[in-house]
Amino acid sequence: MKIHTLLWREIAHRKLNFAIGLLAVAVAAAGSVGVVALLGAYQTQTSIQLADQESQLKRQMETFQAGQAVQVAQAKKTHEQAVRKLDDEIRKITKDLGFNIFILPAEQNLTEFYAANFAEKTMPEEYVHKLAKKGDMFTIRHLRPALIRKVEWPEKNRSLLLMGVADVVPQAHLDPQKPLGDSVPVGAIFVGDTLARELNLKPKDEVTLRGKNFRVDKVYPAQGNKDDITAWINLKTIQEMLDMTGRINMIQGLECNCATVDRLAEIQKDISSVLGDKVQVIEVSGQAIARAKARNQVESQGQARLKSIIKQGDDDLKKIQVEGITTMKRIREDATATLGRLQAMTAIVLPLMIVVACVMVGLLALINVRERRVEIGILRALGTRSRQIFALFVARSALVGLAGAALGYGIGVLSAAAWAGSRTDHSLLVPEMLVGLLLVGPLLAVLAGWLPAMLAANEDPAIVLRDN
Repeated sequence: MKIHTLLWREIAHRKLNFAIGLLAVAVAAAGSVGVVALLGAYQTQTSIQLADQESQLKRQMETFQAGQAVQVAQAKKTHEQAVRKLDDEIRKITKDLGFNIFILPAEQNLTEFYAANFAEKTMPEEYVHKLAKKGDMFTIRHLRPALIRKVEWPEKNRSLLLMGVADVVPQAHLDPQKPLGDSVPVGAIFVGDTLARELNLKPKDEVTLRGKNFRVDKVYPAQGNKDDITAWINLKTIQEMLDMTGRINMIQGLECNCATVDRLAEIQKDISSVLGDKVQVIEVSGQAIARAKARNQVESQGQARLKSIIKQGDDDLKKIQVEGITTMKRIREDATATLGRLQAMTAIVLPLMIVVACVMVGLLALINVRERRVEIGILRALGTRSRQIFALFVARSALVGLAGAALGYGIGVLSAAAWAGSRTDHSLLVPEMLVGLLLVGPLLAVLAGWLPAMLAANEDPAIVLRDN
């Protein structure tokens, strides 16, 4: 009779013994597979949790940054609206009040200047062109040279303030702007309200002044100051009239809003860098200055608020980032600690399960040999060789190991899947583990049943049959 026939009959005849051995191997295999699968699932679950946390942190940071950008944009808009409003007010004031910076000769006595409403001392006209050529002057603009003198008007038998002005000298480094003061063409004369009323002058009238003919081009409305008794002509004309070619006694200008703490000192510093101590600077139009200072204060406050918002946002963003990183670090540390405990426990439990399974297989094989001594004796008496008997019991052990490994692999995977549930998308099937079990399982079972198989193969049939 062939070995495989004997094997299937032996299993069918002793089902319980085979089933117990199979179960012992299956339990050991299932434990091994389940632990390995669950460890892999746990690591995958931890990776997914860390990825979710990182994604959540990224979304929180992006949402916060978007909100901060909106807040900063709103603050900038509010700030710019406030600055534009003050700029408009300043422009309106300066348009009404005119030039508010006067550059005078250094030797001019200011007391006499304020008393006479003009400077007696003069300076070269080229000073205004030197200032206009300075490429980094942003504290003053609308530079206009002027020559003012109190002269007699013999044709009208009276005196007047006569002011000769030229066009505003363009500054190459600044964008062209509409001139602040009126340009007086050659041959034209502008007169103040009081002077026009006293002399009954109207636009388009022809007048003679110190032997030169002029056309009245403009009559200024009443201002309530010296301008009401002033007449304006072209600068070149008054220089020729008074034999003062190339001389002026004032440079008019308009300060900009780029000066900050000490506006006049900054303007003087800019002008001194070109003209040294040859001139002096005075500032007028207090209302415009007050508005400009208010504008600068609003600008400063707005910038400070923007910096505060940005700093607070950066601090809050850093806090969110730190909290997120701390959470991920805690998850990683907890997972590492848990995984370490599981691995340590596995290192003890799995070898113990394998040893128990091997012992069980060996004991069951030994019991099977003891129970079948008579059968073994009969088989030997009928001519079955020792190596066939040995092969029969070894094959039985190998089949127990192979079937138990396959069954245990299935049980282990199903158990791990039931525990993991929907908490991981990690595949719990480990093909390498199945191949290993199908090789190691039978090998261990054969080793466990080797000694009982040797005992069965070495039984003396004469003694067995005699004793029974």
